[in-house]
Formats: sequence, C-alpha cells, structure tokens
Amino acid sequence: MESIVESQYTSIDEFINCTPEKQADIVPIEDWSKIEIEEKIKVDWHPHPLKKRLTTESNGWACDGKKQFVKCLSGITGFYQTAGVEGWKCPPCDFDLCKKCVQVSLMIERWKERED
Repeated sequence: MESIVESQYTSIDEFINCTPEKQADIVPIEDWSKIEIEEKIKVDWHPHPLKKRLTTESNGWACDGKKQFVKCLSGITGFYQTAGVEGWKCPPCDFDLCKKCVQVSLMIERWKERED
C-alpha cells in the first residue's frame, strides 16, 4: 500500500491533501475490495452513521458518492439503477452510498490514520 502512494506522491501528506476524487483513483482495488462493512458504519465525510439497506429496498435509491468522488464508484448515475446493489443509508438526510463508495471511503480513512 505504501509504495503505491509514494510512487505518485512524495509523502502520505500529499495523498491526504489531494481531492477525494484523486484519492479514490489512487487506492488500489485489491486494497478496498477486501474491506468488510458492518450493518452500521460511519464515513468521515457524512455527519451521521449509515445503516445497511434491506434487500427489499434495492432499486429506488441513488448513490450519493458523487458528492465526494465526483461520480459513484459503482457507476450509478441516478435513481432505479441499484437493483442488486448493496447500499447504506441515512434516512434523516436522504443520503445513500453503494458498497464500493463505502469501501473506498473507509480505505481512504485508514490511509489518513496511518502514522508512517
């Protein structure tokens, strides 16, 4: 993990200071795709915890990852494109994230917490 960041940036600080969109491009799929997500999670860029959506609610929502990453990392561009897509929600805010956007968010947070 460290070599990928260092190959594009001279320090982890440069990675931390670039845009979330650029950070998402840097984080390798083999790192973030292994992240297991709990039923309730918190990403640092949304003020409330998110709760996993039920499978029966699988098609009427759109991913809000575009607010952080400029695009949803699953390719969701609007409503009714989420059949079979795992998602997490914040009902008070009408905020939703797909699994990939949650995984990348959590991986970026882990990288930011590193001390090396």
